[in-house]
Amino acid sequence: MTISTAQTSQSLIENMSYIVIAVNTDGIITLWNKAAELALGFEASEAMGQHANMVIPVKMQQAHSNCFSKSLGVVKEFAISKDGVLPFMHKSGTSIKLKGHLAILRGPDGLPQGSAVIGSVAEN
Repeated sequence: MTISTAQTSQSLIENMSYIVIAVNTDGIITLWNKAAELALGFEASEAMGQHANMVIPVKMQQAHSNCFSKSLGVVKEFAISKDGVLPFMHKSGTSIKLKGHLAILRGPDGLPQGSAVIGSVAEN
């Protein structure tokens, strides 16, 4: 039996040790892998379909929204050029910093369909 490219991609994302979270252009979580569950405390079933603000500290939500809107307007680049440290909120309410990349997700027409963060818990 041969597995499809989609199955391979899904398995890779689900089983990698890096946190992978994707959102659509409205900021709704569309992908949440096992590493995200372990790092942030929310099961995928709790996170999927929710707004990303559920894991963004309240004082950072406006800045995040502004950055998110600006990033979706980027036409040529596909990711930030280097790792950034991003503030997140664990289910318990404690602050967590993730170190990672932001990738713009594009549809077949090349237009932004959302974004994803790929990274790991930052060392203090």
